[in-house]
Amino acid sequence: MNIESTPVADSLRAPASPLKRASPAAGQSPLRGNRWKSRRISMSRVLIYGVLLLAMVLFLAPMYVMLATSFKDAEEIRSGNLLSLPSSLNFEAWTLAWSSACTGTDCRGLQPFSGTRC
Repeated sequence: MNIESTPVADSLRAPASPLKRASPAAGQSPLRGNRWKSRRISMSRVLIYGVLLLAMVLFLAPMYVMLATSFKDAEEIRSGNLLSLPSSLNFEAWTLAWSSACTGTDCRGLQPFSGTRC
């Protein structure tokens, strides 16, 4: 009996010709397949991102005006545009608010809340 012709040996032997792989379809990479197709931008996605961008601007605009105005002096606030940047940084309003702002019935500023004693 020849060992090379037994059914067990035949099942362990490599096939005579390798299996042919299917060639990729047009526009597909042979390594990536269908999962990396280019995305189409849908109109609903553009609309959603547009609404979110508008909401973000409307939400952040008051914060920008508050911060920009806090660094302006009184004359620049009265004469200028609220949306313009300050011509120079002025920390006078911050110092005044920190030292003498009234919080409730106490007008000692924000120092009692900072945890430091002056």
